[in-house]
Amino acid sequence: MEITIEVYKALEGLYVNQIVSNKYELEAHERKNVREKNAQFAERLDELKVSWTIQNQVAYAGTKSENWERYNRDVINEVIEKYNN
Repeated sequence: MEITIEVYKALEGLYVNQIVSNKYELEAHERKNVREKNAQFAERLDELKVSWTIQNQVAYAGTKSENWERYNRDVINEVIEKYNN
């Protein structure tokens, strides 16, 4: 699949949202906002025909503390290279 700027930005949004959700202590209303935003990212990525595998792997990468200090683009590009058949 072609990774357009729009696809990349949606993946990056999902990734950063996962980092925020996992790295910081959030209050209940903030956690709710994260869940709502994740649903919006998933819906948009579905519209853009991004595979569930890529979506899930990007989201999972955002939960891993070893990725939090890395450049977003490096982590996302690694996932895309590995799973974009």
